[in-house]
Amino acid sequence: MSLFKAEHSLLEAASLFADELMRLGIDNDEARAEARLALSTLMSISYGALPLKQELVLGDKAVDLDRVLKDRRNRRPIQYALGQADFMAQTFWVGEGVLIPRPETELLVDFVSRRLRQLEEDLGISHENVLLVEVGSGSGCISISLLLQFPGLRALVFECSPQAARFSQVNAERHGVADRMELVLADFFQPEPIDLLAKRLFESGCHCFMVSNPPYIDAAEMEELQPEVKHEPELALRGLDADGMGFYRGFAAVLLGVAGKRTDIGSFSEAVAEKKSTDIGSFSEAVAEKKSTDIGLFSEAVAEKKSTDIGSFSEAVAKKKSTDIGRFIAEGKLVEFAFEVGHKQSVPVAEIFAGAGFQHVEVRQDLAGIGRIVAGRLIK
Repeated sequence: MSLFKAEHSLLEAASLFADELMRLGIDNDEARAEARLALSTLMSISYGALPLKQELVLGDKAVDLDRVLKDRRNRRPIQYALGQADFMAQTFWVGEGVLIPRPETELLVDFVSRRLRQLEEDLGISHENVLLVEVGSGSGCISISLLLQFPGLRALVFECSPQAARFSQVNAERHGVADRMELVLADFFQPEPIDLLAKRLFESGCHCFMVSNPPYIDAAEMEELQPEVKHEPELALRGLDADGMGFYRGFAAVLLGVAGKRTDIGSFSEAVAEKKSTDIGSFSEAVAEKKSTDIGLFSEAVAEKKSTDIGSFSEAVAKKKSTDIGRFIAEGKLVEFAFEVGHKQSVPVAEIFAGAGFQHVEVRQDLAGIGRIVAGRLIK
């Protein structure tokens, strides 16, 4: 049965919508904000201007509002129901299979934006001479937002989900930056994507700036997620390793290789290339047989070895003493990184990078004092 009528004013519709959400247990402020968001989107009225248009009637949008409310009653996220999400004052298409952009991630974009400007002001490094590398692009909101801010910036973007990659591509085209964003559908920790990264950095002679909002939720927290979040892809939520921080360990290994600081960086060795392993760390036969999804230290076989290395996680890799991949970035080039982290992870993630020899490792907090970004650099 339809709740909304064509003759309902926007004020009446907003009240009805919010009341229904509150019956689901959603608090008053959030319910009213969602009602306003739904109406502003469906009526093509800016969120800020909606209160000035509250006497308008729904008309044929009553059917659409009923559909959105039905989705919300099933605890489907409002952004999925509307097909879009706002991020950095821009609108991005979203839907099933892609992580919904969040306000916390805007802090990451702001940080990277400031850092890019600092590189030019302090070191004379123009953004035209930086290759932005994003792992796990999702909707594309991070790279696209930065490309919009820096007209000469180029991005190499990796995404392993076909659904999410499609949204990245569509959003890049929508915002007019597709010609500066190379999108690669691949698991970043496979040898082929690393080879491509090496090739692009070698060809361009650029500095490397890696950014990511990777999956970082541990197994225990996955069980406690809100119903709406459980509609989002687990691939984009559940972190690797028992503590959820496996991606950061993998990033550390890759970036050490980029800067030529190690001679045994995981999947870049012949042993890993031969095995076509998707893990950094499951390089020994024991780990390969387990088909571990962990990166390195926290797979069972590696944990038993109590290895403290990032990269040389198996005896096979250690024995090969494989040459590193660092030769593809020139002397004097920077390898920068900035990653979003979970609310309890900033210190341990910072320790991963500081302990591996990265410089200027820092934690940036949000307005609530929670560490949200870990950043740092290496110099070739």
